[in-house]
Amino acid sequence: MSLEDIKETFFAECADQMSDLETGLHEIQSSGPDLDTVNSIFRAVHSIKGGAGAFGYNSLVSFAHVFENALDIIRNDLSQVNEQRMDLLLRSVDVLSDIIDTSREGTDAADFSGLAGELETAFGMSPGAEEEEEEDALADFAPVMIDLGAIDVADAPAGRTFKVGFTPHASLYLKGHDPVRFFRELADIGTVTAKCDAGDLPSLSELSPDESYLKWELEVVTERLQEEIEAVFEWAEGECVLSVEEMGGPGDDGGDGVDLDDFLNLLGDEPQAEENAVVDIDDFGQDNIVQELGSADLAGEQAPAPEGDDPKAEKREIKKPSPTIRVESDKVDRLINLMGELVINQAMLAERFGQAGFGSAAPTVLALNELQNLTREIQSSVMAIRAQPVKPVFMRMSRVVREVCAATGKKALLTLEGESTEVDTTVIEGLSDPLTHMIRNAVDHGIEDAETRLAAGKPANGTVKLSAYHSSGRIVIEIEDDGAGINRDRVLQKAIDKGIVSPDAKMSNEDIDNLIFAAGFSTAETITDVSGRGVGMDVVRQSIQALGGRVNISSRPGEGSLFSMSLPLTLAVLDGMIVKEAGQTLVLPVSSVLETSTLKPGDVYTIGRNSRVVKLRNTLVPIIDVGQQLGFSECRSDYSKGTILVVEGGKDGLGAFLVDSIEGQQQVVIKSLESNYQRVPSIAAATILGNGQIALILDVDHIVNNQSNEPGAGLIRSIAG
Repeated sequence: MSLEDIKETFFAECADQMSDLETGLHEIQSSGPDLDTVNSIFRAVHSIKGGAGAFGYNSLVSFAHVFENALDIIRNDLSQVNEQRMDLLLRSVDVLSDIIDTSREGTDAADFSGLAGELETAFGMSPGAEEEEEEDALADFAPVMIDLGAIDVADAPAGRTFKVGFTPHASLYLKGHDPVRFFRELADIGTVTAKCDAGDLPSLSELSPDESYLKWELEVVTERLQEEIEAVFEWAEGECVLSVEEMGGPGDDGGDGVDLDDFLNLLGDEPQAEENAVVDIDDFGQDNIVQELGSADLAGEQAPAPEGDDPKAEKREIKKPSPTIRVESDKVDRLINLMGELVINQAMLAERFGQAGFGSAAPTVLALNELQNLTREIQSSVMAIRAQPVKPVFMRMSRVVREVCAATGKKALLTLEGESTEVDTTVIEGLSDPLTHMIRNAVDHGIEDAETRLAAGKPANGTVKLSAYHSSGRIVIEIEDDGAGINRDRVLQKAIDKGIVSPDAKMSNEDIDNLIFAAGFSTAETITDVSGRGVGMDVVRQSIQALGGRVNISSRPGEGSLFSMSLPLTLAVLDGMIVKEAGQTLVLPVSSVLETSTLKPGDVYTIGRNSRVVKLRNTLVPIIDVGQQLGFSECRSDYSKGTILVVEGGKDGLGAFLVDSIEGQQQVVIKSLESNYQRVPSIAAATILGNGQIALILDVDHIVNNQSNEPGAGLIRSIAG
């Protein structure tokens, strides 16, 4: 692995640490500080600082050091958290993220000395003081053998006693393992006393970060079997020297040890931390160790025996963390494509079997059914690989809220719900910009200033709620605020002034609300860095529709607004409605189809010279002759013959697609036309059906937006031109 590969691994880990950091601070902001959360975010910053130091990213090290010191003060006293300091910590997250980005790109970081100074002032830190204290502590550093001989051990609990010798190799640390984690797992099955042998520790000048110097002697009293103790260290196999020996009884070797809980307390302030325990070098002075061990309370607790008639016969299930690997997205995409080919081939095979006239009970057909079930399971598993939680993009919205609040002087808090909801990573990538627009508008246009809110009986701080959940095979993302809601009179007047609607138009509240998605529409009185340029919400709708989604809005004046986006879980496969039109087989996304109906005489109305509409529950929906629109056929002479599919899409909302017949519903694999041929208006993609036929997947939004009564207005004209 090259140095650049190692750096990429470091920055990938930084992204994980930043996610933990943002999550932790968000929890503190919403629920108040607790020691576990503070320890978690402290470790995140500490890890970033340590890795940055190894690669010489000095700016990152410097700011992370100040950030870490502020968090350390909170670790020692949770009451140190207040609104001002919380704001500084949140701003520090933004700056730390920016410095990581500039370090990765190799560009100069922006000046962060101002914020660093604010942190030091707010938390009462004296610049340089900690470095002097650390130098004093290191001056007294010397290797020491921990001697616990003078300490009386409490009455030993009943059970079998095992003596465990554990000497980790340096490779164990390089793989991310921590000996303390093994000791904690031992404590789950019995009472543990521990003794650390630091006799091989060299002087500070000879200390090597690539070597392992510590040895451990443990005494475990338990009702469990020796094999279960050895199983605890299974992850360290080949990375340590391990010995497990049963003794005659508890404490018969006369060895002195310290109870594991007390021992872990001596290692640092995080006895409950599950990983990456941080041990300050200050705690390793000889006087400190002797003083701390001398005052340790070594009363242990007897581990409860497992339930059952024969406790020794019970085997404890050892819980191990699920290992993870990092894989390049291109490799995952290739796997998805191969999975798509498998689905197509399986469908083609089923088609051939059907044409051959095999009976449903034939062995070959039964085998094919098994293959079909297996293919579906493989497809589901493969798609799950590319599914990711929406949490990363959700967490980025916290910064958007802070920046808009800083620019407008408003106060707002972002709350998250369902951030662990998973969706295809391609959908996640397309969500960032639309969400940013909507969150920004929710604060800028929706949330009132503090004085207005207080006068209306609301809290000074507004709330923007961002949530996600699964519904009917799709993901729904909602942005809800408790602001002023949409001023419909103002919106309608602006639309009239801009010529978007006529002054005598009769519009429902829903129609008026949806005017904010019109191109170039804005109610902002002045142009600022936040809004007022007339771009944004129309782009939001187009971006969501490009992902195969829909966006709706509902609002109550004085109470707030709710924006709801419904998106497919994946862009690799599609639930399609197969239709026939002018001898061609076409596919429509099922998610776009609201209803289907057969036209009858009298259902069709002519408006103007060529436009035709169908009346559905007192709503006139324009009829779109799909064959004519794509250039497959001339204008129909009889519109009462055929089947319509009422679809939702485009800025115009609804359309009634007129086709010859509906063939059925089928899941199809999406094949890009743009990457394999060229971009074709009115066509979103292509697919291969089970009979080997290539079918075009219609771009519903484009067709609804660009409907025309001229033959060949779509596909044929595009290709010919």
